Amino acid sequence: MISKIKAFFKRPDVNNSRQMNIDYAKAMSIFFMVFIHVLLNPAYVRLKDTIFGRLADRYFGGFMAAPIFMSAMGIGLTYTRHGQPNQIIKRGIKFFILSFVLNIARGFSVIIYSTVMHRSNLGAFYIYEIFNGDILGFVGLALILFGLLKKLKHHKIIIPSLALIFTIIVTAVPPIYTNIDALGYTIGYIFPIGQTIIAGGTVVTEDLIVFFPLMSWFSVVAFGYVYGLVIHKIKNLDRFYLITAMIGLVLFVPILFTEVFCGYGEMNKDATTLQNYLKTFPDLVMSIGFIMLNFSFWHLVCKVTSDKLNKFFFMMSNAINEIYIISWVLILNVGYMILNYAIGGIDGKIWVYVVTYALIMIASIFLGMMWKQLKIRHQEKKKIMKV
Repeated sequence: MISKIKAFFKRPDVNNSRQMNIDYAKAMSIFFMVFIHVLLNPAYVRLKDTIFGRLADRYFGGFMAAPIFMSAMGIGLTYTRHGQPNQIIKRGIKFFILSFVLNIARGFSVIIYSTVMHRSNLGAFYIYEIFNGDILGFVGLALILFGLLKKLKHHKIIIPSLALIFTIIVTAVPPIYTNIDALGYTIGYIFPIGQTIIAGGTVVTEDLIVFFPLMSWFSVVAFGYVYGLVIHKIKNLDRFYLITAMIGLVLFVPILFTEVFCGYGEMNKDATTLQNYLKTFPDLVMSIGFIMLNFSFWHLVCKVTSDKLNKFFFMMSNAINEIYIISWVLILNVGYMILNYAIGGIDGKIWVYVVTYALIMIASIFLGMMWKQLKIRHQEKKKIMKV
């Protein structure tokens, strides 16, 4: 078995060009990430407690969002022209720093409002707004770790092996719950640290301080990396995606069935969200199953899409980081402030949610793609000046 695997990876690469179905999957993931981020607005607290809200929280904003984005990132690491270890580490450092810049930018108006209104415990609130870990912080740490591991001789074996060890640890060791925020803003970036708030002797809130701990989510990136290495070697992609779709069904559907009908993951409780962010072994298997189904689905769709549509999704995929950043800035500085403070909130109205989501999504895509094009032009000018 091992000898066959070694022989497979010694084959010459036959798929070195950009994979359009991965671009579609990656671009679509931002629609679902924004979908759930808009729903987090307190104005929709009642909507979130409906069947629609729980489906959005667990599935539309769960499997269809971050796991697809992160696995596509892993695949991209096998196709990038900037794949030297030091280049990857440098990118990781930039993303990690950028995550704090984003926190300040997206929370700017909320911080100003809280300061003007003399909100209590402002110091802790500012720290939370600045150091609250999001997906960009994880991306930064994952790239740094990936770059360091890639310096090792047998990194293609070490990376997935270490990711598996991480998942086993996260599955076996429950999150640490504490009211010491400093632990969450440091160790929480590596291992799940939950925040416990006690009121009148009763625990009222349990949540991860950093939503994407490295040990919880690195396996998703590692899976994407191995998946990308395999794609490079495949001659018959139609057959490959048919097989992986069947494997995906086997991995995803049984756990989905037990979750919905037997209570695994507590579908009807708030613990569902925590389960998704922890990425324990069952949830990782379920995510991998859905990722396989998703990539196979877009491979099929790409057979009938037009060149213009392909170009649009390619540009969206290429600008996904910029779109993500702008979406968060708009969600909190525009959507959050207007709904909660300017008009006092419109609680539970699905039409308000749909309109807000659509406007933020359109603006984010437009501004994000424009930002990306300006960056490309700036880089081209720098190259010309060097010559």
